[in-house]
Amino acid sequence: MDVFQLSPDLPRVLDITDLDADWGQGRFVPSVRGGIIFATLYLVWFAIWGPPETVITDRGSENENDAVINALHSMGVHWRPVPTKAPWGIGRNERHHGLIRDVFVRIVAVTPGLAPNLSLAMAYKARNDAPRVHGVAPTTAVTRDHPRLIVGDNHHDDPTTAVRAASMQTERNTMERHSAADRLRGALFHPGTSFPFVIVGQQCHEINVFDSFECKATIPAAAVPPGEQVFDYLWRCDYKPDRGNGTPPTRARFCIVSDREWNKANDVPTSPVSSHRAVRATIAVAFILGWGVHTKDSLRAYLQSECLPKPVYVNAPPEADEPPSSVWAFSRPTYGKGNAGRHLHFLTQSKFLPITGIALSSAFDTVYCVPRRGSISSYVDDTSAAADPPFKTSVQTILKNYKTHTPDLGIIMFAGITATADADGMHCRGSPDIGALLPLDGPTPMTTPLSDPAALHSLTAQVLWVCRVARPDVLTSATHLVNCKDPTSFDALRANDTFTILTNRKVSLHFPRLDLASLRLSVYADYSGSTLSPVHMRQVGYLVLLTNDSHRCSLLHWASHRPHRVCRGSTAGELLALADAVAASLDVRQLLQELFSVRVPLDENTDSATAYELVTSFKDPADMSGKNVHYMLRRALLSGTIYEVNHVHGHHNSADALSKPTLARPPPNASLADELRTGRHHTAVVAHSTTAGYHDTPCPGVTFS
Repeated sequence: MDVFQLSPDLPRVLDITDLDADWGQGRFVPSVRGGIIFATLYLVWFAIWGPPETVITDRGSENENDAVINALHSMGVHWRPVPTKAPWGIGRNERHHGLIRDVFVRIVAVTPGLAPNLSLAMAYKARNDAPRVHGVAPTTAVTRDHPRLIVGDNHHDDPTTAVRAASMQTERNTMERHSAADRLRGALFHPGTSFPFVIVGQQCHEINVFDSFECKATIPAAAVPPGEQVFDYLWRCDYKPDRGNGTPPTRARFCIVSDREWNKANDVPTSPVSSHRAVRATIAVAFILGWGVHTKDSLRAYLQSECLPKPVYVNAPPEADEPPSSVWAFSRPTYGKGNAGRHLHFLTQSKFLPITGIALSSAFDTVYCVPRRGSISSYVDDTSAAADPPFKTSVQTILKNYKTHTPDLGIIMFAGITATADADGMHCRGSPDIGALLPLDGPTPMTTPLSDPAALHSLTAQVLWVCRVARPDVLTSATHLVNCKDPTSFDALRANDTFTILTNRKVSLHFPRLDLASLRLSVYADYSGSTLSPVHMRQVGYLVLLTNDSHRCSLLHWASHRPHRVCRGSTAGELLALADAVAASLDVRQLLQELFSVRVPLDENTDSATAYELVTSFKDPADMSGKNVHYMLRRALLSGTIYEVNHVHGHHNSADALSKPTLARPPPNASLADELRTGRHHTAVVAHSTTAGYHDTPCPGVTFS
């Protein structure tokens, strides 16, 4: 329930939406006093459809008052407010305000003599008649009747009604597909033009801006021309022991995140980038099938390019100590126009296609594979081939023609992953990447603001990169440090503690040789937070690992971040974490099945008894915010996408360390650190349910004798 205004000369509208059917109704209210709001709610909704179980509102004074709350409680209706400054908590209302306003304006323009109440009713009629993505309109879902016009002939067998409904459904599905494709392109955006901006090392702790390039200017955000996009940024950190010319081994680059097209035909700022989970999956497959791994790095030149046709605007990072709301306007890219990595990718990808049986992976657009023979991955200017000897020879024959490449022998360095191979498999360690980092000095007391926040942000940016590449055990702590806005000495102490754990805890990513017969993909998910927790204290964490009956495992993917939508309880958060984990593992499983040429079962694990019971039973969650996720997980189990759902002990859930920082009280369990140290994974299962068992479970209902 929400209140919005159509125009300044009209009263406000009380907007009411059913969460399940997406059916909406609205009425003008003469005042936003609590008594009038509840009286309108009772006449418009309760008297027609009956009292609901829960009423969800924002924290506006028209909703959060004694008259509304006491009246709802007296009728046995729960009142649930969304968190402050989180309007997406009632997104079902918010997303339709603009539509209703536009339809109302059009109706008034065509029929100016029509009463405002009738115009508002017609606007809501149009909103309810529009078919949703599943093809059913809210009007049909609620009234069991096809949408019809308010005026004119409205016979049920009128062919124009069916034609209009079919046309609306087609247009709706077309827009949904377009929106889904647009979101997919956004999810696959890669780092754009790179600007060498920061150097951090043993002898250099401050930020050095390369003003000598004269390629940027600092302007306020209000000075950006209308219609111009302001891009976001990211840090790319890497470590090379011997850079030459006395350059520190650790370096961080300031990069633009964008899909901005290059100003030349058939050219883009960078070559496509393989995700780390795709790279780890190919490494795991290589050592299971006994393939060899060979990588090559393209030599790049960082040259100052020609002036851009128009400036590129980027949000200035807080590490630069620029004035608030500052924007950097770049007049030329310093990442050279002779980008060898980009040219190599677009020149050589066609060379790979003549290899017998090779095809582009359906899961990742930067991986070429031949089932049971090999795969080729690309990462910016690097190329990695994991293959059997004949396939590897074919790839090397192609790459040897490019003299700009140098091979990596002995130690594999690809996509920021540094790994060494032995008879047991491959082992990736994060220790070399932190060899040049130094702890911070923090004044006392602990609440003293840091005089130089740039040092903390620079350290945490590098630690975060190491955690995303090779050290998932402290990823949550690094994520919390990066998000702190006004760091104090206590934050510096937390950063030093995280740095100490990175240095002293000897753990590795293991890629052992697993038996293919019992291979399976396991996902573990966890959620930290409650209904009363602040938004910045809620965390979703999950990991994806490849294992078999020997309990040895390869960790392929992990994540720790804030929930992307409001979770009004711990159960909704646990369901959201499970859904995110399953979604992130599906493309990994698809790539594994393409390379192994066999089906790889997927099982999910949670330490929440309530979440397990909801997924494996026929009950509905009390928290309606998790209902869509719950249905998705249930359908995945029913269709066999998820082979098995397990309820595990909390102290055996490896994702616990990805939902809590190391300084949390109580601290996260040590299962993830033990797995990284030993390379073995073992979980005590409390209860489990498989797809076959779920099919055979009788549905509750009436038993006929």
